[in-house]
Formats: sequence, C-alpha cells, structure tokens
Amino acid sequence: MSFIEVCNLDLKLLKKIFDLKQAFITEYNMNIEPVTNFEDPKNYYYFCLNQIEERLTKTGRKMYAMHLSDGATVKKVMMWDNMYRKLAPTLEKDAIYITKFIKDKGWLSFNAAADFRKVF
Repeated sequence: MSFIEVCNLDLKLLKKIFDLKQAFITEYNMNIEPVTNFEDPKNYYYFCLNQIEERLTKTGRKMYAMHLSDGATVKKVMMWDNMYRKLAPTLEKDAIYITKFIKDKGWLSFNAAADFRKVF
C-alpha cells in the first residue's frame, strides 16, 4: 500500500488513530483525545512522534522539544533531560503513544508519574 496524503493529512495515521480510539473505548469505556486538544491532566492523550530537537535552556540545562502530531496538526511539547533518558529506549519516529500530560510553567510537558505506552 502506498502513502496517501490529502490536504496534508496522513490517512493511514488517521485510520490507526481511529482504531486506537475505538479500542480504548471498548477496553476502558473512556475516550482519549489528541495531545493537540490538551485540557485536563487527568485524561490520557495520544500522539504520533514526528521529531525531537535537543535544546539548551538559558542556564545550560538540556531539554528536548518533541513535535507531536494528531494526524493533522503538530504540537510542540517540552521534555527535560531526565525524562528523555527514561523514555528514549521506547521513542521511535512515527510511532503512536498514549500518556498523560501536565502544564509546567505554561509549557505542555510529559507527566513523569503517568503510564507511557507505545501502541503502534
């Protein structure tokens, strides 16, 4: 099967996300939202990992800018070095994940205490 792109939408990714959402509803009786719709830190969110950029803060501390997609739009989420080292073995470009997020000093960040799962 070849890659299909319509108006910048990855239809294969959208189909995987649809299947994931249906499975989550069936198994847990709750809906999951894309990280691009983040509102409630109690909910689980899904995302596709597009890109990781290593950056330094003004004080020289390492952090990572993660470009996360919902199949249509991209949201940048920051990750500190210690969290990145913890998750790096499971991070794979174009893979789909489920986890929780928090707002930290105005930035959307990964919730270090939450379950982090690769699903596709």
